[in-house]
Amino acid sequence: MAEGLLIGRKPLFNRELRVFGYLLLPWTEGRDRGWSSVLDAVLAQGVGHLTGPLEGYLQLPASVAAEHAEALAGLADIGVGVWLEHADAAFLRTVAGAAPDLGLIVRPSTPEALEGHAPRWWAVDASEARDAGWREALRGRKWLADGVDDYETAMQMQEWGAQGFAGAFFQKPERVRARAPQANAHVLKVLADAWRAESPEELAASVRSDPDLSYRLLRYINAPAFGLRARVSTIEQALALLGLVRTRRWLSLVALSALAQRKPDELVRTALVRARFGELFARRAGDAETGDDFLVGLFSVLDAMLDQPMEEAIADLPVADEVRAGLLDPKSRLGKRLAAAKALERGRWDEVLKHLDDGRALSLMETAHLYHEAIAWADAQMQALVNA
Repeated sequence: MAEGLLIGRKPLFNRELRVFGYLLLPWTEGRDRGWSSVLDAVLAQGVGHLTGPLEGYLQLPASVAAEHAEALAGLADIGVGVWLEHADAAFLRTVAGAAPDLGLIVRPSTPEALEGHAPRWWAVDASEARDAGWREALRGRKWLADGVDDYETAMQMQEWGAQGFAGAFFQKPERVRARAPQANAHVLKVLADAWRAESPEELAASVRSDPDLSYRLLRYINAPAFGLRARVSTIEQALALLGLVRTRRWLSLVALSALAQRKPDELVRTALVRARFGELFARRAGDAETGDDFLVGLFSVLDAMLDQPMEEAIADLPVADEVRAGLLDPKSRLGKRLAAAKALERGRWDEVLKHLDDGRALSLMETAHLYHEAIAWADAQMQALVNA
């Protein structure tokens, strides 16, 4: 990561609730060169480490884009788009002239700004889209609803013509979808039995009770991203090679993926980023290797996966008291670290260190490095899980 580059990422969903790209949220406050340093760093290294093969849109206020118009063509050359905030029609014409190949998502300043140049997407806040005037102006145009914080709002926006969504809705329990509680209950029972297991034999027996989960676990462990030299053919071999603690951990990850089959893939990716970030932060802070930070991140989306309040979702899981506290109490030690991970996701840089003020807090730059490392790890694990 280039020196001084702090960027969060926010997933952008299409109508099928698949992620087509990421909104990139840079931090500029408190630095001498501000936006200039952000643009220089992005132009120097790109954003592939944050977006993978998907589209990336750097969030810029229209005033900043006007001051750095020469950088817009450079962004287009490296395949990075721009999310413009509060742009009017006249400015859009200027941008189109300066960088005709630039991929644009534009949040218009007024409904009248929708006339003229058509960007790749228009972006309108869900609260604005409730206004009939905005909806009339958006009719027949390609637009996404931002600030969508629950599934009910996403469905309402879709009825009004939105073709894309941005917001934390996918991380929330869904109250309207019919669930498959029996299948979920069986996976959770296997997971609970695995966490209660006190010996490799007990753990192997619990995993073997679900052939599909056993198959997924072995496929995942043998994926290239896992880095094992020898092929593992049985649960017993996995236990002999990895041990009880590590096998239980990877089983939890595979079980989480199984629970999320009816949910957007990004939900699992979010859990993996949080888990890895917590683990990396604990190591850097000099904590003992308990794995609790990893589990808090991994299980932090169970409420959304099971469409239940978190307290109910983890009720039958025999996890450590500190893990339970981290999931239920944002003021607990691990709860604060989870809150920091969530702030990083939203690019709320002023909140990050506030949540990590435990006497051993890292700098914001060090924390962002760990977050970016967690993203790269999670993307690799997602590829392994897809093939599992």
